[in-house]
Amino acid sequence: MLDGSVRLIEGRGYEADGSLAFNAFAILSFDPDQKALSMRSYAMGRSGDFPVKLTTSGFQWELSAGPATIRYSVTIEGESWREIGERIVPGQPPRKILEMTLTRLGDCAWPAAGAVAAK
Repeated sequence: MLDGSVRLIEGRGYEADGSLAFNAFAILSFDPDQKALSMRSYAMGRSGDFPVKLTTSGFQWELSAGPATIRYSVTIEGESWREIGERIVPGQPPRKILEMTLTRLGDCAWPAAGAVAAK
């Protein structure tokens, strides 16, 4: 959206019976004045705003969790989004707390499909 300065991303995970097990939504945006990416995300009843660091194959963001830091690293390869979450406590090795792989299904006409037309 907005000439590529905003990306909307939805991730869904399903149980073997087809029921929804996980649903997340994020808005990635670029601030040309700051030359920085940020993300607003929503998942499991929580939301937050996070600075985003680009990596050679994707991006990372972090959040504070008491004395620990939670770091999420995304690798994008073709139609695949692989995400690893790690809990980092000072003086200890990082501990993996999440790993998921999402497969891109395609573009969506939302929200432009319902946009109000000019008169």
